[in-house]
Amino acid sequence: MSLTLIQQSFGQDSTKALPKVTVSEKKRQKVSLIDANAASPTYKIDANVLREIGALDIGQAIKQLPGVQIKDYGGAGGIRTVSYRSLGASHTAVLLDQNLQLNNQTGTINLSRFETFGLNQITFSSGQPNNLSNLASSYLPANTLNVESKLMQPDTCFQVEFQQNANTINTYETGLLVKLPIKKNGFIAAQGLAKYGSGEYPFKYTLTGSQEDFQRVNADLMNYKVRLGGGVLLKNGQITADAFMNMNDQLLPGAVILFGASNDQQLSNEDYRINVNWQHLFKEKWSISVASFWQNNQTIYHDPSFLNAQGFLRSEYDQSEFSGGFVVNHLLKRKSERLFLSADLTSSNLVSNEFEKHPNRLKIASVLGFSKWLGRVKLETNVAHQYIEDGNSEPGFPQVYYSKLSPYLGLSWLPFKKQPLHLRAFYKHAFRMPSFNDLYYNFIGNTNLKPETAQLTNLGVTYSQWYGNNDLANSEGLKVEMSLDGYYNYVRDKIVAIPTKDLFNWSMQNIGITEALGIEFAFMLQKSSPKWKYGLSTQQSFNKTVDITNEFSPTFGHQIPYTPKYTANYSGNLSYQGYQLDVNLLYSGYRYSLNENIPSNYLDDFIDINIGLQKEFVLKEKCRLGLNIKAMNILNNNYEIIRSFPMPGRYYQFTINFKYQ
Repeated sequence: MSLTLIQQSFGQDSTKALPKVTVSEKKRQKVSLIDANAASPTYKIDANVLREIGALDIGQAIKQLPGVQIKDYGGAGGIRTVSYRSLGASHTAVLLDQNLQLNNQTGTINLSRFETFGLNQITFSSGQPNNLSNLASSYLPANTLNVESKLMQPDTCFQVEFQQNANTINTYETGLLVKLPIKKNGFIAAQGLAKYGSGEYPFKYTLTGSQEDFQRVNADLMNYKVRLGGGVLLKNGQITADAFMNMNDQLLPGAVILFGASNDQQLSNEDYRINVNWQHLFKEKWSISVASFWQNNQTIYHDPSFLNAQGFLRSEYDQSEFSGGFVVNHLLKRKSERLFLSADLTSSNLVSNEFEKHPNRLKIASVLGFSKWLGRVKLETNVAHQYIEDGNSEPGFPQVYYSKLSPYLGLSWLPFKKQPLHLRAFYKHAFRMPSFNDLYYNFIGNTNLKPETAQLTNLGVTYSQWYGNNDLANSEGLKVEMSLDGYYNYVRDKIVAIPTKDLFNWSMQNIGITEALGIEFAFMLQKSSPKWKYGLSTQQSFNKTVDITNEFSPTFGHQIPYTPKYTANYSGNLSYQGYQLDVNLLYSGYRYSLNENIPSNYLDDFIDINIGLQKEFVLKEKCRLGLNIKAMNILNNNYEIIRSFPMPGRYYQFTINFKYQ
């Protein structure tokens, strides 16, 4: 249960226990994709939408959003990282149930490790987190991806959910979720998930001017995840805790270069994490939240054919992190008006057999902010500060210190009193440190890398209106949502990662100065009647992001790597008496794989179309069985998102889901 839920009791008798909360499926036609009231772009994807698009992880899900680019390497264990408005993955904070997910070793979070099974909602926001109850560190990056799971929701009823997924590219996923109430004021829950398979699929690749058939091999995956959680409602608050374990063994499919379509590298991970959170209400409009976590990540990379004196390469990494912090919230006159203060401390260290230097990093983050309505203008602002101390175990190595401010200012204006039309604008300054691997790793490390700074501006308009019956039990009507945003980003010392021979080895570089100029458009229409329901949506993005470092450089004015100028997504669904047909089309424009926009670096545009049919059967009063079958990439397009990493052609996906609640 989040601090937001606790704040719902503000203005009431705070000595009473929190009300019992039960779970119910949201009506599809009442779900919003766009947060029209936010001062910065904010998008939401609920569990129903996840089923429609057939996404198995959040990386597949959020690529439907305007401005979002997912670097996808394909396959069962393929890495997926996010880029929003040409900003690297390190500029997006990822939170699971409001707990910040960190990886100072790589600097990025692999979104394919977050499966959609057991999720309630995904929220993506730019500028600042949409939930003002997050710790200070989540205010530092430019964007926030907040993942809300069913496991930690404050449900006081017995629940069981089972899901099995299979597809024709030889990967499978099995998940189980169980929640048990404890008397009237608590719960315990457990979730397990296994993902496994050979990950093999056929593809075509152009060699010496001709098309040849290949099989994508060396992609075997065996991944187990277990998460335990629980919570107790107190007289004026609550305590929650959860523990996570991830065991992963996979082979790494290599870059398809000439006839080297196979690799024999291996990657193993063991990840452990414990979160403890406490919230308390006092003096009616005040609340405090304290959060802490410990995590340990162990990684082993093995290349049995590496050309060195030993004849192999084995890289071992052990990263540990501890963090603790607090948030103080004060509710002002309106429910959406708040004053908040937050601070947290994070200590990270990395030990590896690849380098004698053992990097360590201490970060102290703080933020002070508020949101306030001034007539029909909503003001959101905060000033975040981070102090960073970097060092390593090498004798005589100087400590490096940074002290940086990250201010944010957002405005949302309702120009017409009776029309749900909002104008919005925001400014954000962001600062991004190089990761440990960026700096130190033997084959990719670049100790000369500079921190990256970004200045972000946005102007936009939103509209959201429901025309019809507001009775949730018998909703009929039309829902219309629209947003249009223009933005300009100025980035100095941009850190760019270029993949090399496989999914583990990269090349790191700074691009002196880049500027991004773009337009994003999102539109959704949903119509419901007693028997029929249909929905249409589209997201469009135009993005020009170029290198402006040196006008005499051969890359001056060139689009930066892996950034298409135009992307679009179109979705439609048609439902009749519980049967639902879903269609999704994703288009990505041409890109370049390196800094120079020359023919040898050119990557073609592509279209990916998915079609699905789903039906949910009510077995008993509380039992439901859902069936979902999808045809993915129905045009059988042979495309690459990253050069030399081919994506699957046409394949089929089948999902069965059982719920008792």
